[in-house]
Amino acid sequence: MADKQIQAKRILFDTWYASADNLKLVHRLGLIFFTTLKSNRMVSLSKEGGYIHLDEIEWSSDTLQNGLMVKLKEVPFKVRLFKVVATNGDIDWVITNSPDETLNTQAAQDASNVRWQVEELHRGLKQLTGTEKCQCRKGRSQRNHIACCYQGWWKMIFPKRLYISNDG
Repeated sequence: MADKQIQAKRILFDTWYASADNLKLVHRLGLIFFTTLKSNRMVSLSKEGGYIHLDEIEWSSDTLQNGLMVKLKEVPFKVRLFKVVATNGDIDWVITNSPDETLNTQAAQDASNVRWQVEELHRGLKQLTGTEKCQCRKGRSQRNHIACCYQGWWKMIFPKRLYISNDG
């Protein structure tokens, strides 16, 4: 990412990409990440205490509001953990390496919601256009296929032509 000079304020990614190696890479690049974890991920609340599963943590009203600093197994830095409870009772475990002390659960949930919108966009693109069904072997042909899929998807989502008229 650094060699491509991608300029981003935050990196948002799904649980699938939240491996220790990926977290360390993003942190080493000096970027802030927000991601979710599965409930069986191991965390430590203190140096003296051992590692426990996320769903074994006892939450107070203060930690529910402001998150909790934890150490993930195999990750050399601490992250802030948020327990985000949906209206249907589902729980998202959101973590970030942001040094911002004023960060709260609402901000973590907002970042997670943006992450989810991107996931929905990609899922919709794949379901509607068959992006992943490309059987081309050459990179150029694959890129052309993906570009055509994006154009087709754009036309399905926005059927009216979007343009700026010169006639005022």
